[in-house]
Amino acid sequence: MAYQIPQFTGNRTRHRETVPSSTTSTPVWLDWPGRWPLSVAVYTTSLARIEYTLDDKAAVDGGTATWIAWSEGDVTKDTANTLDGPIAAVRCVTGSGSATFVILG
Repeated sequence: MAYQIPQFTGNRTRHRETVPSSTTSTPVWLDWPGRWPLSVAVYTTSLARIEYTLDDKAAVDGGTATWIAWSEGDVTKDTANTLDGPIAAVRCVTGSGSATFVILG
């Protein structure tokens, strides 16, 4: 499994992605110092959740990383939260509908 690198705009880390229904997005690699806390949001009217891992790139790339659901769990409406980090990578998992997944650090 590959991973994505978020964009840097000014002094901020940003990532925005629409994730189709019944899909797990490609992980976004975030293991850079000084990017915490990290705001993460999912905009949905169906079912979606954010997951993160503390594992290294080899585990993420090899598909063996352990993924932890964010504290909001599965959501069915627009939801945002803060990940206090540091974490290695984050991804979005969707259910029956699509969702927009946003990271700002």
